[in-house]
Amino acid sequence: MLITLSVTLVLVIFCVILHYEAMRVMGRAGDWLHRNDAWHRWHLSILVCGLLVAHVLEVMLFGLAYCGLIDGAAYGEIVGSQSPSLAECTYFSFANYSSLGYGDLVPSGPLRFMAGMEALTGLVLIGWTASFMYLQMQRIWEHDPT
Repeated sequence: MLITLSVTLVLVIFCVILHYEAMRVMGRAGDWLHRNDAWHRWHLSILVCGLLVAHVLEVMLFGLAYCGLIDGAAYGEIVGSQSPSLAECTYFSFANYSSLGYGDLVPSGPLRFMAGMEALTGLVLIGWTASFMYLQMQRIWEHDPT
């Protein structure tokens, strides 16, 4: 359990830092796009795509961690799959991160803690993205409501 707890803690911290840096970079890119007339209309679309990439990277990090921990059976397994591949671990990670929780793949053992923390992390980071996008839209539309 200590290994799973440690891996989860490192993943959560890394994902928060990654997300912060993605928003910082996309915010600065947004400033440049907003000033550049040729790209002004693409501003929000580019921000959304950039932040979606950040979310996908975060999901993939958790997926890689699931694959790594499943290899050592002492850390738990994902029930519902014979031998989970990276694709299945990433699918499981997407279901957790987005709090979708289909239920076709279910963690057992210490992996349950990691899956729960991933859902909480995803919820917080998705909310953070929504807040960031709202502030960006508010800033853009104050200057140019068209």
